[in-house]
Amino acid sequence: MLITNVNLISWDVGCTISPQRIEGQIESGVVQAMGYVIYENFIMRDGYVLTPHLSTTWL
Repeated sequence: MLITNVNLISWDVGCTISPQRIEGQIESGVVQAMGYVIYENFIMRDGYVLTPHLSTTWL
């Protein structure tokens, strides 16, 4: 069985002066969003980590 994960990202940036900068902005936005997803179940209270294992926070 083959399982694949496909992500589709689209941005409307109009006319660009520097396409490499736009690519960098899009890539960094995707990485930032993935970071939010990874730590979505990371629990802290009063500065203490309550998540028992970091392995439960990964995708």
